[in-house]
Amino acid sequence: MTEEVVNNLRAEKFFDAICADNVAVMEDLIAQGQGVNVLVDGMTPLTRAVEKGQKRAAELLLREGAEIEGRSWEGRTALSYAARGEMDEGNLELAKRLLQKGANPHSTDDAGNSVLMHAALAGSTEVIGLLLGKGVDINHARKSGDTALHHAAWGGHAEAVVLLIESGADASRDNEDGEDAKCSAAAMGHPEIVTLITATVLARERRLAAERAEEERLNNLKGIVSAVHGGIDAPVQVRKPLKLLRGFVHG
Repeated sequence: MTEEVVNNLRAEKFFDAICADNVAVMEDLIAQGQGVNVLVDGMTPLTRAVEKGQKRAAELLLREGAEIEGRSWEGRTALSYAARGEMDEGNLELAKRLLQKGANPHSTDDAGNSVLMHAALAGSTEVIGLLLGKGVDINHARKSGDTALHHAAWGGHAEAVVLLIESGADASRDNEDGEDAKCSAAAMGHPEIVTLITATVLARERRLAAERAEEERLNNLKGIVSAVHGGIDAPVQVRKPLKLLRGFVHG
């Protein structure tokens, strides 16, 4: 058996152990010389572990020096798999851990999908909130022009739609086919999402208008208070006192 065949068999066994979250077998294979960044079926060990939601396997790989930004055949990083989750539900725990280890929340895959877009497609509001807290671009568009809001609407994820709009997602933005998020929802048979988008956008506009009005009121009030204090604190100046005095003396 050639060395190449041995290495391939060992790598396949390594990936089987990853999928089973069998860290004992993984450690044994690593001790035999198994690399932690080898590609099998277009996946790195870390992207496979995170895709399958195997936390112990992922932790071992991170300890052993797995490349956190290693890419799968789709150009996806481990963080994007955590954002999407094994069953399209997102994996908050793994996403947090990867971010703690330095994963890039702004990365995109070969199609231009951002990590946030994968979380939106899964409807994972917890991961969406986590990523927004890292300052990701909420209106980033992939090559087809779709945004995270398009993805959430397409998937019929009501809570994700509301969170994205309330956080500043542009509901009027069209993709390359001239479709906005409401069109995406309608195309997938989610009329309730179409209604929700309209209502949420209106509510946000009203809230922002009220906040602007309140800010203006407070600024005006500060101006009045400042003017009043300035009048009280200003020194009294008596102009031409000698002329007035002469008027009394010689009048």
